[in-house]
Amino acid sequence: MVAVGTATAVTLRGSVPGITPVLSLPLVLVPTFFVPILVADHVVIFRRLRAARGTRHDA
Repeated sequence: MVAVGTATAVTLRGSVPGITPVLSLPLVLVPTFFVPILVADHVVIFRRLRAARGTRHDA
């Protein structure tokens, strides 16, 4: 969320160099490859935590 907000602010202000470097290799891999992997990783982690909490038996 912070990254999207920052990119929007930089684009709207017209700051130089803006987000132009992010649109070329290797930085283009960050939003197109690593961010979806990071999101999927968090989904897996939270599913495991939720499952572990549901199967725990307190005496």
